[in-house]
Amino acid sequence: MVLLRVAECTAVLCFLFAFKHSGHFFKAFFMTAVQGVAALFAVVLIGQFISVPLGINPLTLTAGILGGTPAVIMLLLINAVLCGG
Repeated sequence: MVLLRVAECTAVLCFLFAFKHSGHFFKAFFMTAVQGVAALFAVVLIGQFISVPLGINPLTLTAGILGGTPAVIMLLLINAVLCGG
């Protein structure tokens, strides 16, 4: 469990570092957040048709906001592997 928390903190720091060095921190953060939330809601809307649905909760929203579309895809893959979907 501790290793998972360390990995989460490392990922968040990497994203924030990339946003800062893009030269447009707020624009990069805002666009990533919008894309991630849109991807998450698209997955939730089509979740009834795919075998690996995602629910909206604080963890998935945080991942979508901080990680964008790649984080939502990662959540789908992790859900498929762990739940056997």
